[in-house]
Parts: sequence; structure tokens; C-alpha cells
Amino acid sequence: MIADPGYRPFQFGIADLLAVMVIVAILGATSKLPVSLLHVIPLFAVLYLAKLRILRLRVRPWMAFGLYLIVLAALLPYLYCRATVDWNSPCVRPQANWIGGPIAVFTVPTASFLDDVLAQKRPSAWFYALRSLVELVMIVPFWTFVWAWIEILILGWVWI
Repeated sequence: MIADPGYRPFQFGIADLLAVMVIVAILGATSKLPVSLLHVIPLFAVLYLAKLRILRLRVRPWMAFGLYLIVLAALLPYLYCRATVDWNSPCVRPQANWIGGPIAVFTVPTASFLDDVLAQKRPSAWFYALRSLVELVMIVPFWTFVWAWIEILILGWVWI
């Protein structure tokens, strides 16, 4: 069997996934914030740390994307229980919360992750931190605004 020198054996273990899930659970359980979009802050912190950990692994792109999907799946309950605010609003259809919420929150981080994985980039810590800050301060709010208008004007999931 010929080993590909560019890839290391799979080293992202169950303990790493459990650590992400425990961090999310602790942040959600100990937070004194009301159920609001401010809960997206710890969610993004865990997501971006997990992204960096996955990017540091030298695994094949499909394996990295699979690990990323597992992290997203682990973060969904936190998103639904803590960051989504419109569950009882008569102006919001359920699909806006079940589908629209994850699209609004996870699209930008997923796009940058796919760019790194498919181009097989291994960003430095400084570049990753700076790009993450730009994403979180500028691109995510802009995308959320655009997505809200798509939900209102095109999909009809929210009405004013």
C-alpha cells in the first residue's frame, strides 16, 4: 500500500467532537443572556475553532468536509434552542427557523471553509484570525441582511 505523503492518518477523534459538544452545552447552559441573536457569539467561537482544528489536519477534502458537517450537526440544537427568536411569531413560517436560520448563520463560514479545503490551503493563525474577524464583523451581517430579504420577498417565509 502506497501512502500519500501529503496526508496524515485520521487524527480527529471522538474526544474532539465530544469536546466541541460539551463546550456548546456549557456555553448554552451557563449563559445569562436572553434567547437572542447574541447567542450566536459562542456558536461562532466554537465553529471557527473547530474549522481551524479541521484545517490543521492533513486529511482528504471529503474527510474534512465530513468532519465539518458533523460539527454543524452538533451546533444545530444550540442554534435552534438559543439563537432563534421567532418560534412563536405568527409572522414567521416554521421553515424560516428550521431551514432559514442555519442558512443565515452557517453559509459564510461554510463558504470560507470550502475555499480552504478545496484549494488545500493551510492558513496561518494570524491570517485565519484576521479573515474570521472580517467574516464575522462584515460579511456575516451583510449575508444575514440579504438572506432576510430573500426570505421576505422571494420565499415568503416571513412577512411584515
